[in-house]
Amino acid sequence: MKKLISFAASAILALAAICAQSAPTRYEQMVWSALSFNGRDYTSAVAPASADTIYILAGQDSFLSPRATLVYWWPLENMWKADIQTLFDQQPGTLELVDSRGRTSSLASKKYIYFNARGEYELNWKVLTGDAALQELKSYALSSMAFYQATESYKKANADYERRIEKLTADIGRIKAEGRDSSQISDTILSMHRPEEPKPPTDYVVPPSNPQEGFVLNLPTGEYGIKLRYPDGRTLEGSEKRLVVHERRRSGRIGYEIIPGDKWTRPEQSMTPFSTIYANGSADLYLRPFFEDEFNDLAYERTIEPQARGNPNVMKWVKIQQLPKGRIEATRGGDRPAVIGEEPFSVEQIKGTSLGYRILPLEDAKPGATPDIIAMRVQTANDARPTRLRALDAQGAVLSGSERLVLVVGPFKSPGLLVLMALLPLLAMGIVLVLRSRSYAKS
Repeated sequence: MKKLISFAASAILALAAICAQSAPTRYEQMVWSALSFNGRDYTSAVAPASADTIYILAGQDSFLSPRATLVYWWPLENMWKADIQTLFDQQPGTLELVDSRGRTSSLASKKYIYFNARGEYELNWKVLTGDAALQELKSYALSSMAFYQATESYKKANADYERRIEKLTADIGRIKAEGRDSSQISDTILSMHRPEEPKPPTDYVVPPSNPQEGFVLNLPTGEYGIKLRYPDGRTLEGSEKRLVVHERRRSGRIGYEIIPGDKWTRPEQSMTPFSTIYANGSADLYLRPFFEDEFNDLAYERTIEPQARGNPNVMKWVKIQQLPKGRIEATRGGDRPAVIGEEPFSVEQIKGTSLGYRILPLEDAKPGATPDIIAMRVQTANDARPTRLRALDAQGAVLSGSERLVLVVGPFKSPGLLVLMALLPLLAMGIVLVLRSRSYAKS
């Protein structure tokens, strides 16, 4: 037993030593805390000394805040991390901004909040400062308090309802045991209604943030220089950065999320306008169109994370939001165009050894089934004709960049030809070897 305890203690000490050796060394450093809008929502990141450039999106409110923190190298992600839980002190001063023409301006820090207001769809981000921010926070606090009080009242009323039902049910049992008529109490129970549970406030998709302080930037496209000046005029060491304000190259185009009927758990995306969607013809496609914008790959990735990698020579499409009340116009072969709307579908597992799935309209599913997929169904099963797709808005207008061609790729009908094609490289190599051997024999 002593040997076992000794072995366990040694193992624990060894593990502690390994952990101690692997703990990263932390260094105090001045960093810029960035809260940037990336075209869809806000993401926060830290730009350490190694990131000499900060990227933000033109024409959108973004926020910078100079902070003193502890940084450490994290090899698993190959980047510097900030220990903001230990130290994350804001530095006082003004932001000095220099544009490409050398013009200098100074910005004072502001208290601000940001939130996503409830709208028809998700993109309704707003930024408020000063009194407007305080008023919004007050309104949010009042609605939250009202919901809390309504919830407490509901809990009390529901508990009273449960106790009364329990008492009346016990009275029915007692009266029946005595051989008397209990219909009057039964009628009382039937006339009772359970209290309605209050619904939470729906004013926000993302509620207002806590008040924060920083420099609010909303700039046109271009390159700028930034640094922090202390109140006494000195420049904060390590605060000088290059600020790149970039913009979308194209916006408002349409992409599609594609859910193959036979692989519904593995959706795909068609991001490039006028591209081709390939189907195997064994199952229908379920499509969900969305708006997308095109960004420079490096600029977009570094808007989200200043230390990210990216290709400055590549443009990428980024999903922004769902297409509101959209429809798809599908033209198959020479048929007349058919307009397809969004429908709910239920997914059922096929019984037996095949272990497949079957997607059914919700109305044809089992009673009580809930939607597993809400999408637009494009039929491709057992129909090899090409189908042209276009997305329509709520008014029926064709949306730019929404055209797609759906091609059904069936099974190859000449397996012998496939074998021949596979043998062609070997045949060519054999011919080359024969010719080379004859050439050597002549020499």
